Amino acid sequence: TEITTKAKSLENVHFKRHCEERRALAAKHRAEHEMIRKKVLHSIRYTLSSWDMELDSTRSHSAIADSAKSWFDDALLGHQEMLNDMLDRQMLEAESLAARHTADLPNESAPTLQVSFPFPEVFEQARQELMSMLK
Repeated sequence: TEITTKAKSLENVHFKRHCEERRALAAKHRAEHEMIRKKVLHSIRYTLSSWDMELDSTRSHSAIADSAKSWFDDALLGHQEMLNDMLDRQMLEAESLAARHTADLPNESAPTLQVSFPFPEVFEQARQELMSMLK
């Protein structure tokens, strides 16, 4: 029974540490997701500030709007690529953490932290918002 008690105590220590490590990794991932979301939204402000400066030029309204849309689409594509790379890295981090936790558990498999971007609509919403402002 002493061995059983020690084993249960060790399992409890592992469980608490695993929970805290998963929580910390989830918080880190969420902060990175927020960063991407903010970059996408900041692209609208940057595009609009450039738009305002261009309005004083001799270029036509449609040429300026096309230029702004093109720059914005390029920026969104860059943010999407950054997001894809980040999600790939986050999945590797989650799988690595699960493998380390599984190594601590006799006859059990530790869960893998789910990785997904919680703001998938931000790209389309940003595009729609910019298009409505450029009209």
